[in-house]
Amino acid sequence: MRIHNLSILFLGCVLFFLSLLGCEGKGEFALDENVLFQLHFGRLEGQFAYNMVEKDLYEFRNRILMQNGFIHLVNGESFKVMVFDSFGDLIRLLYHPDKNPYPLLLLPYKKDTQLATRTAIRYNLGNVTGIAVRNDGMQFIVNQLAPEEALFDEENKGFLGYVVLRSSPRGEIIDSLGQEGIEGTPFPYIESIWVTRSEDLVIVCKTVQAWLVYMFDKESKLKYQVFISLDQLPIFQKEGLLPVLEKIIPSNTMPVLYVKMYYLQEILDKDTKERSGIRYESSRIYTLDLKHSQYTSFIDVSFDAKKNGEYELIGISQKDDFFLVRTGKSLQGAIDLIIVNNKGKVMRKNSLITGKIFERILNVNSDDSIIALLIREEYADIVWWRTDKLLHR
Repeated sequence: MRIHNLSILFLGCVLFFLSLLGCEGKGEFALDENVLFQLHFGRLEGQFAYNMVEKDLYEFRNRILMQNGFIHLVNGESFKVMVFDSFGDLIRLLYHPDKNPYPLLLLPYKKDTQLATRTAIRYNLGNVTGIAVRNDGMQFIVNQLAPEEALFDEENKGFLGYVVLRSSPRGEIIDSLGQEGIEGTPFPYIESIWVTRSEDLVIVCKTVQAWLVYMFDKESKLKYQVFISLDQLPIFQKEGLLPVLEKIIPSNTMPVLYVKMYYLQEILDKDTKERSGIRYESSRIYTLDLKHSQYTSFIDVSFDAKKNGEYELIGISQKDDFFLVRTGKSLQGAIDLIIVNNKGKVMRKNSLITGKIFERILNVNSDDSIIALLIREEYADIVWWRTDKLLHR
């Protein structure tokens, strides 16, 4: 009887595991958070500066990504960039010396020092707002210039105040990228920055009139430059729909951009026929061909957004599957995740367990897993979800 019961228990465990794997396009289950390590709030090396009271008064941004097992973390409020191993050991710190205390646990970086594995690099960083990392460890850091260094763009009526710092795999700042390439004209506001599977660098910028996209090859030479005017966005053949461009992400497999848009429906007053409000109507992801600068196709990603809220596009897989998330509706303390291929087929539906959080920053890594910075009341968690295992082909 004991052996029989153990056999049933073993069989049940196997069936449960197989049910979690599910078949492609049908799996719906919760992925528990895998907390790699925690960060305490503060300004010491290895700590994370975060002011919950005043965070909305400033444009400080925090960004996170994982590359080759190392976690790269931008902490805008403390003007620093940290690199951790997966155990939470700080191995490199790029910091503004006037905004941070002197690091006591790291060695100062020196060009002729080859053996140091934990180093601190002083650099007069501005407001750091983004990061991308190449496979060889080179960092591309979005850095806002001081007001006196910014230029005014007469044509687009806006300031050019951002550059992309190139940092070597050892942490040394090499130079900066501008619109034309190395040491070029500063960019307008940089919305996001990406490194593709072919190691092209893509910089997505915004102005009041348009979005601009710059693609550079591995030698930092400009390959493509795209101007997307806000008054020429693709529209529905339906009266009263307002198009809103939400996000642009480069493909990992083709010379195209994926443009996430949502549409708002004007609500007209029955008596005056004047606009009395707007409501969400639908969402699409368009494919924009870089070689010909034209839209070639789109997929609908509205799902149940009218009822439960819209999904945000956070990244793509190495095979161009779209990762879309929203605050969990069916499960408290969770994030709803949908993975859709570039033909519009839903590959997976899952919930990412987070518990109670104040803010989340998510990134789809180059291995198709998700890394996250989860801000809690007294500390921040670095969390890893193995979503790559959901995409077994």
